[in-house]
Amino acid sequence: MRGSNFYDDVCIVPYRAEWPRRFRLTKQLIIALLLEDDIECYVRHVGGTAIPGMYCKPIVDVLVLVEHDKLETAKKRLATAFLCLGECGRPGRWFFSDGDSEDDATYIHLTTQDHPVAKDQLAFLRLLQGSETLRNAMMSAIMRRMFSVTPR
Repeated sequence: MRGSNFYDDVCIVPYRAEWPRRFRLTKQLIIALLLEDDIECYVRHVGGTAIPGMYCKPIVDVLVLVEHDKLETAKKRLATAFLCLGECGRPGRWFFSDGDSEDDATYIHLTTQDHPVAKDQLAFLRLLQGSETLRNAMMSAIMRRMFSVTPR
């Protein structure tokens, strides 16, 4: 990430029409990889890039849910195609990246259906999809924050 700390900079951009396509291609790859070990999975586009019109980080977040007994095998299989960054402070959720680009990244969150990360990401998605008022309020807050932060 160009020598910066992983959490240093946040870039917010307008919605990009290519995000759904990037998600679909990533989903196809994930399903093909996991089917090599007969692992059934649920793959969902989550986060801001899953909401048309939303200003957000240019990172396509992909939630991958598998059964508990398949988690370790799924982790090993995904690590053959994506960079595994470990649990990143969320035990039971494995975090993967498609590379080191801050402007065109895909992050994969591998866990189980009952994990808090899965519940949080799906609830956030449902809230934003279901409420234009909430989407607008969130975008307003993002814009206020972007233009009120003093550069370091």
